[in-house]
Amino acid sequence: MSLLYIGSMTLGYLGLRYIELSISSPICNSSGALVAVMTLLFVGGEDYSPLALGAIVLVCVGAIGLGVVDATEDPELRAARQAEGNRKYSKSFLALALPVAYCLLDAAGTFADNRVLETLDEGSANCAYELTFLFAAVLCFIYVVFIKKDRLLPKREAPKYIGAICETAGQFAYIYAIADTSHLAMSAPIISSYCAASVLWSRLFLKEKLSWKHYAMILLVVIGIAVMGVFDI
Repeated sequence: MSLLYIGSMTLGYLGLRYIELSISSPICNSSGALVAVMTLLFVGGEDYSPLALGAIVLVCVGAIGLGVVDATEDPELRAARQAEGNRKYSKSFLALALPVAYCLLDAAGTFADNRVLETLDEGSANCAYELTFLFAAVLCFIYVVFIKKDRLLPKREAPKYIGAICETAGQFAYIYAIADTSHLAMSAPIISSYCAASVLWSRLFLKEKLSWKHYAMILLVVIGIAVMGVFDI
């Protein structure tokens, strides 16, 4: 299962070369809504209210709408918008395909995790995850240092150490959240809610500027995730 996540993360980071983080993050993290749909289809709808189910629909509509808005945006308006943010991205199939691929792989991994955790305890699952990531790190080290022959400067990698610590802590908590089958349809979208922070920080620190249509679709995603969070309390 962890290989699905490694693959999805690789596609997600690669996609940031072609599309704004403000757009990529909500599309990628719509995987939570996709997990909710898979849970309702294959596990059962339990006693979710129509409003909670409507929230899932909001997230799906917002994510799809975000892709449509970005794909159909006028090239001149895109250029003017990106000029203000000092970022240049061209419209392309790959720009949307990579976040969508992330979404599908991440959703498949999350749903499969829940199934596996019915027979495997959380501690063992966490160990398996970290060992798989360690194996991926060794392969990356071999490629960067011995094949690509880049210099590895530990001090320059300091921000990545912080990111790795945060990712590991999040992974630890994630396993216990996903193991709760009775709340999977809600917990998965809530986990994906960090895309709202990504959009905010992209505007504040990366100076990314989107059109009102982009923000309208992102708002649908955020509202849907917020409603699911309320119903899961």
